Amino acid sequence: MLVPAAVWIFLPGMERYRGLSGLDSAFFALLAAEVLREKWREGRRLWALAVLAAALAFAGKIAWELATGTAVFVDSAAAGMVPVPLAHLVGAACGAAVGALEPFQGSVSPRRRGGAERDQERGEQLPQGRPLAADRISSRRLSVSAVKKVPCSGPPRSPAGSGDAPGGR
Repeated sequence: MLVPAAVWIFLPGMERYRGLSGLDSAFFALLAAEVLREKWREGRRLWALAVLAAALAFAGKIAWELATGTAVFVDSAAAGMVPVPLAHLVGAACGAAVGALEPFQGSVSPRRRGGAERDQERGEQLPQGRPLAADRISSRRLSVSAVKKVPCSGPPRSPAGSGDAPGGR
């Protein structure tokens, strides 16, 4: 929502904005921030530096687009479109900001090694033998109240509009 809002506020002369490049930029920056943090924590500094280099190259691409008003990967004149590098900038800033936030305590992410695996490596178990992360997941289940059974009277009816005549075959 911030990308179209920024385009509306900072580019008031633009009648229509359509495109997903701002969203693509947000996803790239989010992924780069999360992978950078993960690789750094794992001690895999070379991978972290490679991700940082890719993020800096992406920032350079956005800077080039802002300075020249042209898209780097697309011939905008031949494509019949006007590039909006502001969308890339705002999208990347949003993605990087979200990616820089620490995950909430107690969350279990299927994308990363952590949670239950880390608890099992440490030997932390609940009395029932379940890993700590599994308990966090099961404690969030909703309880469903019992369903009251109501007896049916008469023979089952065919669904309405099925072509069967009522009362016979």
